[in-house]
Amino acid sequence: RQMCIRDRTHTMHPFCFTLPYGALLIAGGVMGALSGSKVSLLMGTGCGAVTCWMGSRSLQAFGAGKGYTVETIVCLLIAMMVAGAMAMRYMKTGAIMPAGMVACISFAMCLFLIFRLVSPVPPKKTEALKD
Repeated sequence: RQMCIRDRTHTMHPFCFTLPYGALLIAGGVMGALSGSKVSLLMGTGCGAVTCWMGSRSLQAFGAGKGYTVETIVCLLIAMMVAGAMAMRYMKTGAIMPAGMVACISFAMCLFLIFRLVSPVPPKKTEALKD
């Protein structure tokens, strides 16, 4: 019983990070657009919107007692793409902000999502399954 309670309250699900990460990407895209970059607007808001959508779907799946592996994989692919693009931009420009910071955050997201794929959180039990 104690382990079940511990797992429920101390487990970090992918949506705990994908939703804020997606919002960060959207904000970065908007800030890039304000500085005149249409590519930043499209890529930042596009990647951020898909990441938020997948985070929302995984949150809904969690609430329904279902798994969310597909959503986690999509978020991982986006984080890998952003980490690679921003790492290359950092190496080219040497600018810590925003390229270096976004590359580090995206790399951390990749590590976390890989960890969650290797060590998944079991779906929560719904009321129907508890009986």
